[in-house]
Amino acid sequence: LRRSSVLRTLDDRIEVLPSSVTREKVEESLTSMPRWIVILDNALPVTMLPGTDLTRALSENLEQREFNLLEIPALRREVIPTQSRVTQQHALSLMQAQQMDALAIMDNQRVIGIVTREDIEAHYRYSG
Repeated sequence: LRRSSVLRTLDDRIEVLPSSVTREKVEESLTSMPRWIVILDNALPVTMLPGTDLTRALSENLEQREFNLLEIPALRREVIPTQSRVTQQHALSLMQAQQMDALAIMDNQRVIGIVTREDIEAHYRYSG
């Protein structure tokens, strides 16, 4: 884990959206069938929710034109940003120190994917 890049366990099946978003933008983002929706607040990733939760919110609110993604019912997970050059060991240490289970991986101030504690543990379990 000390030598293994966090990019080995990166899940890039994401869409990144601001916390306040139009229905059209939500529909457009869901066309790629993302696993995670990363929500930005003041241009930084603060939380994520499963793409399926956003799909459900859309279908349950057919007339709604604007969504606050921090308020819709969903199984959110807080995230903190970190750079793409960190190791898996550093990522686990950071999650433990911050008492979080997920990191938003950044490259040039852009979210490129998500890494969860489960992803790293599964990679370690099945590759070693």
